[in-house]
Amino acid sequence: MSRLDSSGRVTEQSMVARLQWSATDRLTATAHGSEAVIIRRDTSGAFELSGRRRIRIPASLRARCALNAGDQVLLAASTRHDLLLVHTMAALDQLLSNHHHNLVPEATS
Repeated sequence: MSRLDSSGRVTEQSMVARLQWSATDRLTATAHGSEAVIIRRDTSGAFELSGRRRIRIPASLRARCALNAGDQVLLAASTRHDLLLVHTMAALDQLLSNHHHNLVPEATS
């Protein structure tokens, strides 16, 4: 879990460390619908990590995913695919609601 700061930066850095990304690596960010942002290392990427190795989610993707300063996000790193998934709380809530609905049997009258 992490929060976005006022510039759209993800404040949690352990996932960046896990992926072994450095401040000189170029990155590409894309949206998966309005549910998640996918960030991957890309030599022709449009942006890079901040000096403090924080990932900044571009404003256009924050708008598409309805992410604002202070919002919490769920981070998931895939070392196999060299990417970071940034899930919105709305998407996580929907996913868990569906999952919990399937776990709890319907009440019978």
